[in-house]
Amino acid sequence: MKTSKVLFVIVLFFLTNSFLFSQEDALKQGVYSLGGSLSFSYSKNTYSEGTSKQSYFSLAPSLNYFVIDHLLIGGNVSFQYSENEYSSNSFNSKNINRSFGIGPDIRYYFLMSNINPFIGAGFNYFKAIGEEFEIKEYMVIAGINYFLSSNAAIEPYLAYSITSVSSDQDINSFSIGIRMNYFILKN
Repeated sequence: MKTSKVLFVIVLFFLTNSFLFSQEDALKQGVYSLGGSLSFSYSKNTYSEGTSKQSYFSLAPSLNYFVIDHLLIGGNVSFQYSENEYSSNSFNSKNINRSFGIGPDIRYYFLMSNINPFIGAGFNYFKAIGEEFEIKEYMVIAGINYFLSSNAAIEPYLAYSITSVSSDQDINSFSIGIRMNYFILKN
């Protein structure tokens, strides 16, 4: 019970203090934004013929710049690791992929007190390490920046992406996630 009260007080502190900060300055021309995301997923599927396991890890720091008020352009570098394992009575396989990626993105923010919705688009190019395939990802994204202070925000988002793997496989996916952003304000 005490843990719940402490957690409630911390959340209440951030919610009430975030209204004291002006986010307008963070979304203005000339401001840089440092951000990033960290993702992990794991799934295990059991079939009558066997079992498959998939795990995925991604790290993607980003650097962005407001070219005009509310319009951000930038890019990210990323590292992805995936492991797929399949086992049955007659067959076992394990496949590990590692890739590095780079890509640009663009976003437009709508100014509203401490919660700023945004829409955006991006492209990422990944090259597998030790493999002969490449991945191209096209993405549209929508979410909100929720400011915790005058220059720090958390960013829950929803994204739709089309991923092409070496021109012989396309994957369409929806994802939800959360990022952190730090805005380097102009003096």
